[in-house]
Amino acid sequence: MRSAVNGSKVMSLYNFGSNIWAVLLYLGFFLVGLTGGEVKPGPAYESNQPGRPVLDMTGRPSFFPDTITKAVIMAPVAWDYITVDNTDKNVWAVSSFIREQSGRSFLGVIFPDFVNKKTTVTFFGNTPVGLEEMYLESPDALIVWDYLSGIYERVGYPGVARVTNYSFEGKDKHFDFFGRLIGKTMRADFLIKRGQAKMAAFLAEAQTTQKEVNFVVLTEGAASIFPNFPEFNRTVKLFQAKNLGENLIFIRGLNLETLIGLDPEVIFLYNDGFSSVSEIYGRPGFKSLRAVRQRKVYLMPSGVSRMEGPVERPILYNWIFCLLHPKNDGLCSLRPIIAETYWTVYGYRMSEDDLDQYLNIQENSLSRNYKKLFAR
Repeated sequence: MRSAVNGSKVMSLYNFGSNIWAVLLYLGFFLVGLTGGEVKPGPAYESNQPGRPVLDMTGRPSFFPDTITKAVIMAPVAWDYITVDNTDKNVWAVSSFIREQSGRSFLGVIFPDFVNKKTTVTFFGNTPVGLEEMYLESPDALIVWDYLSGIYERVGYPGVARVTNYSFEGKDKHFDFFGRLIGKTMRADFLIKRGQAKMAAFLAEAQTTQKEVNFVVLTEGAASIFPNFPEFNRTVKLFQAKNLGENLIFIRGLNLETLIGLDPEVIFLYNDGFSSVSEIYGRPGFKSLRAVRQRKVYLMPSGVSRMEGPVERPILYNWIFCLLHPKNDGLCSLRPIIAETYWTVYGYRMSEDDLDQYLNIQENSLSRNYKKLFAR
């Protein structure tokens, strides 16, 4: 399959602008998959170090003040952090790609100040890591991927919060870690258990005798097939769905022959700000695709948590199920489900216009069944 892709290279889930960082990130995912992502006991910490010791997602301790009011987030987990904290006021700065993504999601609606957060000079790719800035500003917590944490550890920065295990279901572990980090374990536990209960209830009802429907998830302006994660691929199979990209690595430079060879029944566009339903329908080379001929191209919702983790994972699966098996319309009352979720989790009352925006009603109105299933 990969031989059909021109100039394919392993890339990260985010375009950091540097292939070497992307390779390191992919290797990090691979190693986490081998270990199951479980927290392992780390080295003993020195009792004379100041602050509150917290074991991070690798099982190693770092030291933090009792209350974290100045966090710097460099890994793409800001939406998880502020969901657990239920405020963005304690985030001082983020990497610029994180702030840009927030402006293309519902995060900017629930936390409007987030899109104005300071962006650090610490960035991945060709820009050097700004150790000086971290020492000058001295944030309470510096949240980075584990494989990059050594940069700060070597100079003795005390408040490094290492995150890892970036997987679809693994987001629960992010919530658990952030609950411990910021002292909101009860809220984190509530969100995790709520998400698990919602998923169990959905899967209990999402039984169908219809034939299996296959799909792909395209991203980066339909230039890449998004394989998603093993947990995602196993779960969709429980309701007669198959991700044709499940055995592919995340690739750029997708050529048309690869997509034509897969010929998916449905195409989902990852809501990354670069993909458009109308643009896909307008591409001459895509006109032979079954999903295009049958008008089954849909832009995914993009909520506060980007449809990942315990809060929005059940919504995303429900949305996918409705589109792949539209005759089972009893489960397609998504508008009240989304509204209840946002009121319960964020204390935000969704208007009908909000729900239209969340579900991309206007964008997806070009596609089959969408307005019938999801419009007000």
